[in-house]
Amino acid sequence: MSDPKQDAFASLPTFDATTFEPPAWAQTGFFAPSSSSKRSSPSISGDAAAGPSAVRPGPAGDPGVGAEPNSDDGDDDDDGGDEFVDALEDVDVDAGVEGEFGPETVRFTVPEMRKLLARALELKAKGNAAFTAVPRDLAAARSAYDDALGALPDVPPAPSSAPSPSPTSAPGPASPPEEAPRGIVEVSDDEAAAIVAAATAAAGAAENDSNAGTVEVDERAAVEAEIRDATKQVYQNLGAVFVALGEDAEAVQVCTKALAIDRDYVKALVRRAAANERVGTWTSLSAAQDDHTRLLALLPRGAPQLALSRRALQTLPRRLAERQEVEKQEMLGKLKELGDGILGRFGLSTDMFKFDKGENGGYSMRFEQ
Repeated sequence: MSDPKQDAFASLPTFDATTFEPPAWAQTGFFAPSSSSKRSSPSISGDAAAGPSAVRPGPAGDPGVGAEPNSDDGDDDDDGGDEFVDALEDVDVDAGVEGEFGPETVRFTVPEMRKLLARALELKAKGNAAFTAVPRDLAAARSAYDDALGALPDVPPAPSSAPSPSPTSAPGPASPPEEAPRGIVEVSDDEAAAIVAAATAAAGAAENDSNAGTVEVDERAAVEAEIRDATKQVYQNLGAVFVALGEDAEAVQVCTKALAIDRDYVKALVRRAAANERVGTWTSLSAAQDDHTRLLALLPRGAPQLALSRRALQTLPRRLAERQEVEKQEMLGKLKELGDGILGRFGLSTDMFKFDKGENGGYSMRFEQ
């Protein structure tokens, strides 16, 4: 006679953990298991025997266990990753240089740099024509110069002429010479001729490779120098446009960019000094004084600008002192306004606080109501 309790348990459904698969929403995005965590399921009967493509219906809205995840579920965070990698493979990069893409940065070839330089020079000539036209077309000149700067590729700064540092560590002891083989090694005439021919060919190939590398390096350096020269000229010309438009602060900025390429660029120094004088703040007048002092060291004797710089250096100290006093009073006025705004809540004002200068220097404060 069978046990009724065992019959009751036998009638309950069973669950095989090896046949369980998560629902479709748990197989995509954040919940997707890594490839290392996926395990192959053993052969089972029923729906699972149909293979991975078998679909068991699930709750409403669930495509069912085993269904392929929907490609239009809105999770497209990974889209475009492969396209970005493929695009970088088509670009010539200079490894080891920190740049926009991390340890690698885009590097133009010499023919590409020449093509971009030629385009920039055409735009520069277009801007020059618009600036010197009668009447001047300042908007067209500014647009052409901006386009020229956009066409010019970025190049490294000019190499420094400073000597390379000497090695800090002393050379170690020389390794002992290898022991020459003892005895005489006989070679035939054919073997000797083959050895001489191989050595001559190797030397010629090494010399050709060295010459080719030197030529390419020299050519790139020459093109980069032309690009730096064109860039500083365009910045300086753009400064002339800003001066004509009455925008002296912008003229100072672009002339500063030109001087970052060549700190002894006289035209940019002259234009920046004049623009800073017209700006008229204490900071700008100090910068104009520095530029005029620099021009005295750069300009040749008899240059027309030399007399103008000397005259400016005679008047700038007085203008600096006057401007410093004006800006100091403006600053004190703003501080007084701020203090009155705070003290006014308590029925006080900054006029109630008096400062007396001491005999030995310093100030003492007293309160008068």
